[in-house]
Amino acid sequence: MAGLLEHVTRLSVQRRHGFTSQHVATSAGALHVLSSPRRAGPTLVLLHGLSAAGTSYSPMLPYLLGRVGRVILPDLPGHGFSATASGLDADRVHTGLTEALDAVLDEPAFVFGNSLGGYVATRFALARPERVRGLVLASPAGTPSTRAELDEIRRIFTVRSHRDGLDFVDRLLARPDPRLRHVIALLLRRRFADPALQRILAAVEPETGIDAHELASLRAPTLLVWGARDRILPERHRDYYRTHLPEQTRVETPAKYGHSPHLDSARATSARVLDFIDEIVARDRAQ
Repeated sequence: MAGLLEHVTRLSVQRRHGFTSQHVATSAGALHVLSSPRRAGPTLVLLHGLSAAGTSYSPMLPYLLGRVGRVILPDLPGHGFSATASGLDADRVHTGLTEALDAVLDEPAFVFGNSLGGYVATRFALARPERVRGLVLASPAGTPSTRAELDEIRRIFTVRSHRDGLDFVDRLLARPDPRLRHVIALLLRRRFADPALQRILAAVEPETGIDAHELASLRAPTLLVWGARDRILPERHRDYYRTHLPEQTRVETPAKYGHSPHLDSARATSARVLDFIDEIVARDRAQ
């Protein structure tokens, strides 16, 4: 659940950028959503990863606002200011997010998802293809894992000590700032202590994930970004997406990015997302 940093960041996003805050009732509990004021242009939904919150995308906002019509920042169930339902797992996270977006979207949107957010974004695009205009997946979760892979992923996400936190920071970021490593490690240790997050991890089984035929059936134009310095998920997971996504999918492996490209460079990640959006908008107008 939300800590002091999320409270401060949410207030900053609301006051500086005029976002509104609301809670949407879902079967996975009340889901918190921040929305920017409506302007001309397409809608962009940003979906965060495990232990993060919608406000983790706040560094991208100065580059996105004014270039898109509306930005929507949900907190996934059990994260940020959203409620925690009993029996929370990846499927209930997806179901709650889908119900919330059904309530707040008034037009097809572009959807960006990182890690767990990439899994949820893919599930949303499969469940509601008419609501997704384009899909950007950054190191998405959702590959069915071997037992050994799953054990290693759980080990990485087990942050019991400060040393564990520092190791996670070094895996997460391509170039960790030496001045901030210890602060980020402390925050991560507190977040991963949340029982709701541990239950989501514990509920994952080797067969949990997105079937290859489902990936191949995606209709939305898709961009897959997998940082060459990603040390959170194994390369086989990247190859699974690259192999089974539709043939027309764009696949990029930026040399300077880790698991979460928006944390390595908010400016460059925003620029790539906007280029993708502009390309799809131009193509739609030409048809």
